[in-house]
Amino acid sequence: MLKTRRPLKHVSDTVATDERGGVSGVIKARTRRALDNLAATLWAAGSRLEHAAKVFVYLRSREFTGDLPARTMVGTGLIVPEGLVEIMLTAVK
Repeated sequence: MLKTRRPLKHVSDTVATDERGGVSGVIKARTRRALDNLAATLWAAGSRLEHAAKVFVYLRSREFTGDLPARTMVGTGLIVPEGLVEIMLTAVK
């Protein structure tokens, strides 16, 4: 159980949209864009990615490979139909 006196920041449904709302690129580029969008949202709320306590990664495809850090990953439909990845995060601070 996470016990903290610091406020939690919850950021949900972060996808790889650009400034115009478009989505393009392969999964690696889209994941980087989604993380950049997450970082910008956290920054605006006074936090940073380094303060992440829990991350949920939703993928359109269940086919992924490589060494994975600890996180929850789910293959499912996404809020942006053409999206490949969606990330939700809880930050402490």
